[in-house]
Amino acid sequence: MALYKGDFHAREEWKFARNPTFDKRGVHQLIDPRTGRPIIWDRMDERVTGSCQRVLNEKCSKKYDGVNHLWLVIYARAPVTESHEFDMIIQKLKIPSDSPFERIFILHVTAERGGGYRALEIFPAVRQFISD
Repeated sequence: MALYKGDFHAREEWKFARNPTFDKRGVHQLIDPRTGRPIIWDRMDERVTGSCQRVLNEKCSKKYDGVNHLWLVIYARAPVTESHEFDMIIQKLKIPSDSPFERIFILHVTAERGGGYRALEIFPAVRQFISD
């Protein structure tokens, strides 16, 4: 039976919640059951940044007719990425000069708040809005 990645992560998160374990550097790592080696989330910030930038470029290149106020919300699916990491990611994003949007947001799940949402406005100013 193949192991679905979502099931693996859910199981590993539950094991960690019941018995937090850390290596000698104070880091908790997921171990791949097939190889016995740590799973490395290699360059996750670069992947999230690239994904957000691609969506931003695509949406800004389109024409939107018949609207008075146009906002863009990009949902960044990165459940293990913390808010402070998104604060660094948005600094790398480039808003195209021909953007038709009045406001642009990145929406993500906050890992540190147990699954709440955070809308991070990135244009025209940087502000955050956090769900209860």
